[in-house]
Amino acid sequence: MIITRQRAGTAKGFVFLTLQDEAGLVNVIVNPPSTNATAASSESRPR
Repeated sequence: MIITRQRAGTAKGFVFLTLQDEAGLVNVIVNPPSTNATAASSESRPR
């Protein structure tokens, strides 16, 4: 589950995510080229 998603204007396209599961939390930094490819999946919500 994505807990936080940040797209700072000064981050040159990088996206910062915090993911959580049963084991704990992990911080993820997504490169600008990968951001466009994964944008739809990170913005979707479970139904």
